[in-house]
Amino acid sequence: LDTLPPSREEERVILLLGGSEVTLRWLELPALTDAQALAAARIEIADECLGPVDALHLAIGPLHGGHRLVAAIANVRMAAWIDWATNLGLEPDHVMPLPLLIAYGEGPARVWERPGRSFVRGHHLAFAIEPELAAMLLGEVPTEAIDDARFEAELPAGLPALPLDLRQGSWRRRRTFRVDAD
Repeated sequence: LDTLPPSREEERVILLLGGSEVTLRWLELPALTDAQALAAARIEIADECLGPVDALHLAIGPLHGGHRLVAAIANVRMAAWIDWATNLGLEPDHVMPLPLLIAYGEGPARVWERPGRSFVRGHHLAFAIEPELAAMLLGEVPTEAIDDARFEAELPAGLPALPLDLRQGSWRRRRTFRVDAD
């Protein structure tokens, strides 16, 4: 990262999380306000949490076919990632779990194999897990393998349509303004 040039005004910095620290779920949520959707997602996620739901940061995507993508990550993990980037001199505009960068529209779930990790994106599916567990978790779900070249080739088309950004709520990026006294 030391060799990265400073970002220009028109560029955006995206901090990618490996995916295993973020839980991604599509929840059936009707057309609610963002605050109502967040409250409903907290209730839904609370049943699956080992710890207090108040210790989680929840990010919610837009309504799509009666469902919303919800990402949950521990606030302390989110803080650690933002601090790590800041200490490197980066101020991420967006924070994304890596599985969401796999371009997906319709059809079989896409599986991108990396050393020691499978990244999966499909209809109401997005996760990162060990390859052996991915096969068990997917079971009979139809899949399509993609390689590095295809992932990279489809990335520019998929970036504008990312389904959610973890940089929202208390973690949204705040711009500082200075007032010039002159």
